[in-house]
Amino acid sequence: MPAFKGDEMRALLFIALAVSAAFGQPQSELQKLKVSDVQLSIVKIVVAGIGPAGYTSVGTGFFVSDHEIASASHVYLEAAKAMVDSGAGTIAALRLLPDGKRVAFALQFCAADFVHDTVLLAFDPEIPKKAGLEVKPLKYDETKLEIGDDVAFFGYFAGDEEPILSRTILAGYTTAVPGTNSTPEQMILGLPANPGQSGSPVFSLLTGDVVGILTAFVPVTLVPGSLPTHSGLSRSVEVVHLKRLIESEEVRCACQTRN
Repeated sequence: MPAFKGDEMRALLFIALAVSAAFGQPQSELQKLKVSDVQLSIVKIVVAGIGPAGYTSVGTGFFVSDHEIASASHVYLEAAKAMVDSGAGTIAALRLLPDGKRVAFALQFCAADFVHDTVLLAFDPEIPKKAGLEVKPLKYDETKLEIGDDVAFFGYFAGDEEPILSRTILAGYTTAVPGTNSTPEQMILGLPANPGQSGSPVFSLLTGDVVGILTAFVPVTLVPGSLPTHSGLSRSVEVVHLKRLIESEEVRCACQTRN
């Protein structure tokens, strides 16, 4: 991922801090996101069959239908690489139920938009159903957010058994440069993404709907020639790219065939 130059990042950090100071923390009376309504719709994506714990975590995903999970496409690619490197394993979704029981079920590649880092993974809906996991697809809203809008992302940090909720604001947007290989426009969030949280749903706190998919932290090179460091910000692709993938007739047929 290309890093921002020092001047560009300093300007972006200044804007993010200014917006944060102006808008403050999300206001509880406006918050429509209910954690209890969405928590069980979020799953840890793992490669089962490898690693000391019997699986290796690679990211986060969330239900978008009764047989599909959405995530960041680089999460799927990392899982596939881990399987190739180890010569074993199965890509799976893992979820801890309220009674402490773990539910795991295999995932199959369905479709992806690699340019916008979005993937759909299919599964047999009977498996989580028999295990007692109710599949609740999350609602999404493609309405473009304004800078300063309150948002939250909800995903698995490192080896945690439960997803972590992070509340922040939309700090800005990146800009794709026409005619170049620069990253397409993405949302910039005022909190960093951490290992395991890639693929997390990003929610609007005003509507409670998914508005994006968390993709990565934003690196910054402060000194020319030095290694990039953490900026304290993160990137998210807008949910319109997921919506386009879900509503594609070609994708519909492919996912139904695999399921």
